[in-house]
Amino acid sequence: MASPARGARVSLPRQRCLGSLVGWRTVGYDGDMSRLILNPRIARMSLLPLAGVVLCLVFPTGGCSMQRSPEMGGASSPEDIPTLWQSSGTFSPIGRKVRVLARDAATLAQFPLTEIPVDFQTQMVLIAGLGPTPSSQQGIRIVRVWREGARIKVQERSIHPGAEQASGLEPASPWTAVVIPRSDLNVEGYVTRVPDGVLRDHPGSR
Repeated sequence: MASPARGARVSLPRQRCLGSLVGWRTVGYDGDMSRLILNPRIARMSLLPLAGVVLCLVFPTGGCSMQRSPEMGGASSPEDIPTLWQSSGTFSPIGRKVRVLARDAATLAQFPLTEIPVDFQTQMVLIAGLGPTPSSQQGIRIVRVWREGARIKVQERSIHPGAEQASGLEPASPWTAVVIPRSDLNVEGYVTRVPDGVLRDHPGSR
């Protein structure tokens, strides 16, 4: 293939690479293909966009906006939910282990535990029961409620007799209930419908 004549103008196709950013289209040719001379006017004009890109990469805190798009998502920080009211008890008609979220008075009425002050327009109730236990010294408490992503999580603490105490043989059915701000999010581990047969007479239901 014959080389272009010395001093000729050579047009190179645009490539999707760094060269296309700086306008490698029209260059001068001095007879040596290893030396392609960039047109100075094109270089000055086309280097401006590249300079902006370089500045964004080197100084990302400047005027460039390089934010994560919403579609990319990202882990959200846990957000504690306040406990507005709480009560616990030793005896109840709860016949087995249960976790219930009550968003209405009809659901709450199925648990004759204690008088719970709640406004279902703005609040809801979490109820947790251990079911029958051989000792009245056992218990349960809800110690933390928080939002994580699109779910609400609950941390509970079980109470057991100390090793130095005689284990009480009186049957019981410990429970705990908390009132928190109303939310439409699911509460992990809690159901919104009272399971069949969860309430019944048993030695610990007095």
